[in-house]
Amino acid sequence: MSALAALFAALALGGAQEAEAANGDDAAEPAECAVWFSLSNHRARNVRIDCGEHDGDAALRAEAERQMNLFRFRPMRDGERRPTPVRLLFDRLDDGWRARLAPVMSMEPRYPGHAVAGGHSAVCVSEFQVREGRTRNICVTCAAVRRHGEFEAAMRHAIEGWTYTHADDDRRVRNRMDFSPFEGAPLPEAPPYPACPEAG
Repeated sequence: MSALAALFAALALGGAQEAEAANGDDAAEPAECAVWFSLSNHRARNVRIDCGEHDGDAALRAEAERQMNLFRFRPMRDGERRPTPVRLLFDRLDDGWRARLAPVMSMEPRYPGHAVAGGHSAVCVSEFQVREGRTRNICVTCAAVRRHGEFEAAMRHAIEGWTYTHADDDRRVRNRMDFSPFEGAPLPEAPPYPACPEAG
């Protein structure tokens, strides 16, 4: 693995996300659908859905199809990845199925070049809202010995390009990302999550 690839691998392993709104954690085991698709004009095309043991549930497949039809993907950027297949989780409610909040397309933050050269590590935490699958009202705080502003800018730029499943209401999401120049590098203590005001 190249040094750059190793950096991105460390970033991917260091990321963690949690939704403030309940995602059905206390409910029954969710149904999972695997979705394969191609992109054309920022839309999902040639969609193929496999819901496993629930594949015969027409309402579930219809909700999975609805989710895919709602997405309008941003242009792919360097470092961006689209899992193949995308795996969507759904909770059964009294009136049908609801998709759990989850990223569908994400871009790894770029490791700031000067920080790479200097061997600087950082821990960044963020809070943001997801509305209609898009991120907004992004707040980022980073702990780093040097160049914390560059880490914050890289983290913010990455989050701006993330696409999420659609929910019927706004969701607040918290994320932590560890920037480590090499495996086993010491990391600073994580800062507190930013006090991000509610967006209108």
